[in-house]
Amino acid sequence: MTQDNVKLLIKSQQTDIDDPDPYVIELTTDGKILDDGEKVVIKYDEYVEEDSSNVAHTSLTFSKDKPGIVTLSRSGAVQSSCVFSKGERHKMLYTLDVGTIEFGVHTRNLENTIKNKSGNIRMKYDTEVRGSVVRQCDFKITVKS
Repeated sequence: MTQDNVKLLIKSQQTDIDDPDPYVIELTTDGKILDDGEKVVIKYDEYVEEDSSNVAHTSLTFSKDKPGIVTLSRSGAVQSSCVFSKGERHKMLYTLDVGTIEFGVHTRNLENTIKNKSGNIRMKYDTEVRGSVVRQCDFKITVKS
């Protein structure tokens, strides 16, 4: 397995259905990319509420033979796991210190161009509660070696 340090550019835009003003996060951070020949894992840390002691360890994982299926997992200050696959709905459990929330996630589009430690993953998806869309999301991560 190879492990390399990479630079990550992350842009996330979230639009609540009842509020047309999107919430946008843009950041550049250091991360790692692991490749065992069959599976690729991109890892990085996120700081929750700009508190350096509240860290969520995030990983995006996909199989090289199925790059259109991406699993996002978080541990630490925030715990969650979800599968993203174009046109499919999956359940996401999102756990904070106050409790666990269950969402439905419908992936509208997923593009994955990661090869040789660089490229992009872009996911457009809706989060749903009880079958109703509550938020539209556009997440893009660019990996640079």
